[in-house]
Amino acid sequence: MSSDRAPPERPAPSPEAQDDTIDAEHHEPLSGVEMAPGDRRTDNVELLVIEAELVDDGAELDNPAKPRTESVGEQFRERLDDTGLVPAWTRPWEQDGGDADV
Repeated sequence: MSSDRAPPERPAPSPEAQDDTIDAEHHEPLSGVEMAPGDRRTDNVELLVIEAELVDDGAELDNPAKPRTESVGEQFRERLDDTGLVPAWTRPWEQDGGDADV
């Protein structure tokens, strides 16, 4: 069954509603959102070792990984024993007294 009648028209929005629409278009929805990344956590001891080696070679990592569990941290510590490496998440380049090369 079809109808030859046109669908009903929507009522025109009030002028106040139109102003709200314009304001909504200029609103920045992420203006109050923190964009800094959260901590990276891993179960991969090898990744932690690689990042420690990168830092030892002078790299400044943006968001170095941390051990996900205490067990992973212990395994990582055992791997670092006698190497002189430090965990990358301690950000050693920021603790050098500010003499970092730019």
